[in-house]
Amino acid sequence: MANTRPTAGKGKSDAYDVSGYPRDVADEILYKHVVKRFYHLVKLHGISREACSFDFDGSPLNVFVAKDFFASGNITI
Repeated sequence: MANTRPTAGKGKSDAYDVSGYPRDVADEILYKHVVKRFYHLVKLHGISREACSFDFDGSPLNVFVAKDFFASGNITI
């Protein structure tokens, strides 16, 4: 995979500039609710690294594929 449309990199930050936009309180409230529900469902359904380390036939995933798949570490249960 390659970036077929790289930016020119004119010294500007890659961060999304939201200055001048009003704060969206409703969006923040909704986002917090969705995050809370997501982690509740992860726990409710027993989703974990261990539970997701097998394919549909019950065979262990390739260790390198699994390592890349779970590399983000964003889900903690």
